[in-house]
Amino acid sequence: MNRLTPKISLYLKDMRITPLNRLYTPIVKKGKPAIITSKESRLCKALIRREVIKQKQNKMIEGSLSMCIDMIIANNKAPDIDAIQKVLCDALEGFCYENDSQIVDMHTRKHVNQGVNEVLVSIEVMNES
Repeated sequence: MNRLTPKISLYLKDMRITPLNRLYTPIVKKGKPAIITSKESRLCKALIRREVIKQKQNKMIEGSLSMCIDMIIANNKAPDIDAIQKVLCDALEGFCYENDSQIVDMHTRKHVNQGVNEVLVSIEVMNES
């Protein structure tokens, strides 16, 4: 019997991912330093989540996950790979998987191409032997 492996495929066109150094805003709360998610970061995550729902990819998958991210960017001034990973993992949490700690395998590639900014995301359950 051949079981289907749960999989999510997401295509984000013209997506501008918030750079990592702008994800959080330092503040002082009750006299103590704290960090909150920036408005820019919240907007970026909301756009990603809207696209997940629009593409009907908001199906929770369980188990150990493998994530592949392909970024096609218009120039080299795009955020670093780790920024893309962080924003996507946080944005998809609660929409595609319970917690980003489920991701045990990640592959990210960044391609420079004159034209549009695109992010292709694929998430699937790891085969456990």
